[in-house]
Parts: sequence; C-alpha cells; structure tokens
Amino acid sequence: MNQKIVDYLNQYKLAYDKDALVQQLSQVGYKPDEISEAVQLVYKLTNKVRFLFWQITPKPKYTQTSEKAKDFSIGFFAPIVVMLIFFLPSIFNIDYLVYSYLNTDFFSPIFSLVIFIFWLYAIVFFWRKRFYISLGLLIAVIGIPLITIIFLLAIFSGGGW
Repeated sequence: MNQKIVDYLNQYKLAYDKDALVQQLSQVGYKPDEISEAVQLVYKLTNKVRFLFWQITPKPKYTQTSEKAKDFSIGFFAPIVVMLIFFLPSIFNIDYLVYSYLNTDFFSPIFSLVIFIFWLYAIVFFWRKRFYISLGLLIAVIGIPLITIIFLLAIFSGGGW
C-alpha cells in the first residue's frame, strides 16, 4: 500500500469528492490498484465523512443541511452574545465594575468603531472559508439594526401600522 496516497486522501477528503481525488491521483500517475486499495482503507475507516466544525482550511464540504444551519446559527448569534456581554453592565447600572473607562464621550465612538470593524473583518474572513457563518454574521450585524430602524421609523412616522 502506498502511504503517500493514503496521506493525500486523508488530507483532502473533507474538501473534495472521492471521485475528484481518485481522478487527480490517476492523472499524477499512480496505479489504479494502489489508488483503489488506499480509497478502500481511507473511506472504510471513516464510513461517513465527518464535518469538523473548527476546520477552516481546506474549505469544508457540507454534507448535511444541519451543518449549514449550525454555521448560520453561530454566525447569527455571535454578535448578539457579544453585544449582551458588553451592554448588560450598562443596562443593570453596574458598568462601574466592568467597563467604566469606556463610558466617557471619547471612548464610546472609538469602541463602537472597533467593534464594527471587527465584525466586518469576521464577515470577510469567513466569506470564502465558512460562508454560512459569514451569512449569519451579515444578517445579525447589518440586517437586525436595519430592520429595527425601519420598524421604529414606521412607528414614529405618525402613520403607525
């Protein structure tokens, strides 16, 4: 058995289809019987290709809709959790314990800008690597405030619903 083929298949089996990997190996010049033996070994040990959440490179291949939903949920709820962490102290008036240095007029706009830049960076970072996380982030960071503004404008514009 050719260990190079086994290593190659293990390295790229989450990113590419089995047929594409076999075709690539045959184009490089490996013998068909070596390839089939390695494929049987690699894909028999892992009957079902597992989706590893923290795998960023190579780009994971989603095999189930639930994996897409998990990624979207993480992307959608991450900004909400972060906002709660940063804004709960001020809601309960205990900000002097946690983030009192950020409550000055000078730091608030800078802090908000840094958080916004961080979320934009996260959206761009995940766009090619984990698209559904970036989609959730995009909707949470831009969509929720936009819907809130439209809702408030509709209520306070005088026309009501």
